[in-house]
Amino acid sequence: MPRFIGHYIATGSNPKIVKGDNNVYLTAIQHFLPSDISGHQMCGMEEIAGCRKDCLNTAGRGQSPTVVAARTRKTLEFAEHRPLYDYLIDKDLTKYETFCHRHGLRGAVRMAGTDDRPWHKILDMEAYDLQFYNYTKHYRRAYHPMPKNYHLTLSYSEANKNYAKAVLKASKDTGTNIAVVFKGAFPKRFKGLDVIDGTKDDLRFLDPSPCCIALKALGKAKRNTNGFVIAA
Repeated sequence: MPRFIGHYIATGSNPKIVKGDNNVYLTAIQHFLPSDISGHQMCGMEEIAGCRKDCLNTAGRGQSPTVVAARTRKTLEFAEHRPLYDYLIDKDLTKYETFCHRHGLRGAVRMAGTDDRPWHKILDMEAYDLQFYNYTKHYRRAYHPMPKNYHLTLSYSEANKNYAKAVLKASKDTGTNIAVVFKGAFPKRFKGLDVIDGTKDDLRFLDPSPCCIALKALGKAKRNTNGFVIAA
């Protein structure tokens, strides 16, 4: 597959993202650092959802010095030098759109690889011929209108009972899919929803709805016991 490397987004750098790259779609992703490393709040729901200590940032090459340095730069530019970030992310997305068109591909972008910022408010998503998508623990977003080229999947956790109930209610009320990190074999159904294997690719905007997206624990989450990872 052709490789795109921008200032903030890139293709081919995330093993799961790469699984969905084919002769139709090419996916780019952006990674930031969590607040306990960067000093800047990038998520907002990590305490109630029980994923602070087991952040996806620790998965794969996330702890290598080179990767940490790159994510540190990106996070600080976003948090402390927003005009610069806004200028460069627009250049990235515009170049990526052109890159995908040139190769006859549909470009997808997961802006929140390791954060949970309200990207539908930060970017003018509909200004780009790209498919944006993210996972989010901010379940209230499911109730709000989103750009037509933006897809959200709600992240489920049982670390907090009220949070778990709110996510299920939002999913039921709006038809938004939920993603669940399971320990062991995936069940066929979960909370009344059909379960599909979300490890085969990351093209969440192609999933049927409503359904449960089954994921595997990665990084430090493999040892999670607080309810963020669910025993099937």
